[in-house]
Amino acid sequence: MVFIKSERELAIFHTIYDRHNNCLKKCKDEISKINANSLVEIKNTKNSCKLFNKKNLKREELLILLDNFREALQNIKEIKDYEYEAIIKANIVKINYKYLKNKNYDKLIKMAEQSVSFGKSLNKSPEQMNWYFEIYNILQELKEKNNKKKEEEEKIVEKLIKNEKKYIFDEIKEYRKKTHLEFLEFILRKYPLLNSSFKMKTDIKDEWKKNPKKLVMKLSHNYHPDKLGLKSNTIEEKLNFKIYQTISSEINSICSQI
Repeated sequence: MVFIKSERELAIFHTIYDRHNNCLKKCKDEISKINANSLVEIKNTKNSCKLFNKKNLKREELLILLDNFREALQNIKEIKDYEYEAIIKANIVKINYKYLKNKNYDKLIKMAEQSVSFGKSLNKSPEQMNWYFEIYNILQELKEKNNKKKEEEEKIVEKLIKNEKKYIFDEIKEYRKKTHLEFLEFILRKYPLLNSSFKMKTDIKDEWKKNPKKLVMKLSHNYHPDKLGLKSNTIEEKLNFKIYQTISSEINSICSQI
């Protein structure tokens, strides 16, 4: 604990305190202004039938504007104004993509498609559909960039499979040369079904002796990447998907042989 020994020292702390309060007040006032401007922008976008179009805003201002659009989206859902909802969604997509350079294309495409889908059902003049034509064009851009992104990621994954991660697939291939049971023991040990409800009731050797076909069919079903709910968005997820896809293919080949 620090004791203030004189009024001169106390005055220093008062100065810091006052500066802090003044700075805080200025920040709050600025946020209030941005909020007020956001409400005007949201209203204008409906009246003009055009999407938000200001390139001189700072990132912080855009983030606040985006939050206000999201809040407006929740509010508009309650009163079921579907056209306005479509326009707000179009604005959210545009701000994220054009101004904030958001590259979560899958999410943006989904929202843009919802907006475009409703716009198609409207029977209005071109002047009343400016927002629709713009979000439609943005959607085409998003799809094109998303396809390029996925193609690039696939090339990276294929390169990993052939180089740095080749040993993973080589090991699977080597174990496949062994007996069916040895291969199944290997995958259950090395690549367990963490996301599955499937559990071996007894030792796999006992299951194999009882009914090998039934065992392999169970494993074939449970090792399918879709059954496991594996995602393939990131490079790491795509690689993991390829591993389990390879395992699933090998189990299916065993199933056809017994």
